[in-house]
Amino acid sequence: VILPEGFRCPGLNDSKQVSHADRERMREIIEKKAIAWAVAHIEAKVIDRINILRASIQAMHNALRMLSEKPDYILVDGNRFYPYETIYHKCIIQGDAKFRSIAAASILAKTHRDEYMQFLHGYYPEYGWYQNKGYPTEIHRAVIGKLGLTPEHRRSFKYDDSKAIQLDWAAEKGVDELYCTGPLSKETADGFNGKWYETKDEIYEACKPLLDKDCIIMIKGSRAMKMDTLVDAFRGKNNE
Repeated sequence: VILPEGFRCPGLNDSKQVSHADRERMREIIEKKAIAWAVAHIEAKVIDRINILRASIQAMHNALRMLSEKPDYILVDGNRFYPYETIYHKCIIQGDAKFRSIAAASILAKTHRDEYMQFLHGYYPEYGWYQNKGYPTEIHRAVIGKLGLTPEHRRSFKYDDSKAIQLDWAAEKGVDELYCTGPLSKETADGFNGKWYETKDEIYEACKPLLDKDCIIMIKGSRAMKMDTLVDAFRGKNNE
């Protein structure tokens, strides 16, 4: 989204902090008043092939190419982005709560996604996407267990494992920080504590040296996970 100087949209904020009705109201204002806007979609099979992080960045690049005007610089919500052409970019953690343009982009992304899920509900009504919007609720997982996956489901997402779902969710959103306490050397603790981890592999590599230690790993983030959630991810690696 490229917004004009002095753009106003009462209540504009991170889409997760805004009601459905307000998101729809804001979408109309943003699409009407923005200098340029675009929303891109990545198919599930592509996400399975290249992973959720790369797919997210690819979608951003696709949306940038779709804009009717080229931006002077790019503000990115989060901490990961691949350079786009020669345009300067800056990553901002929790940027949708700090910059109007990022908040506006999150509103468009959420409303267009919900609209697409409503469209898909017409083809797959058994999965309740009009209500769960594709998120892995208990009922949604139960239907998958009974009817299987559709072409719109990611095969790389472990729908049958609630703990794995928590870890996958964190990998998508970015785990804020990991902290470890216990009988460890200062060098080990300092090298581990307070770092940002984006993917399961990064979490695994960070925790691997600590698995045989008598210590506690604490996760600071938007959603809590227990240690056994991480251990589940490790079991598929080297039989550990």
